[in-house]
Amino acid sequence: MKKIILLLILTLAFESCGTYVAATEMANDPNMRMGMTYQEFLKLPMGKHATLVKVEGAERIYEIRDHDVWTGLVDGQKFFYFINGKLTRMDGGVSKQKRYEFDINN
Repeated sequence: MKKIILLLILTLAFESCGTYVAATEMANDPNMRMGMTYQEFLKLPMGKHATLVKVEGAERIYEIRDHDVWTGLVDGQKFFYFINGKLTRMDGGVSKQKRYEFDINN
């Protein structure tokens, strides 16, 4: 019985270590490269966690969020920008929105 409990504890300890990979670390994946297609990106392990944030014309923006391991709260994010189907930029910033101003005269 002691061997089974020890085996269970060791299994849980090894399984819980190193299973979380942050989006910031995933961006350093050797398979990530500028110019890759978004289909290639979505086949990568990190691409499976990507969310399509914006599609406008030939531009697609995907987001991967980091979550705190203990609380589950969003801890950071990474954006991947594709233009004409090719990866052109990666950053942790916020997607810039077009600013519209309306002048209302009555």
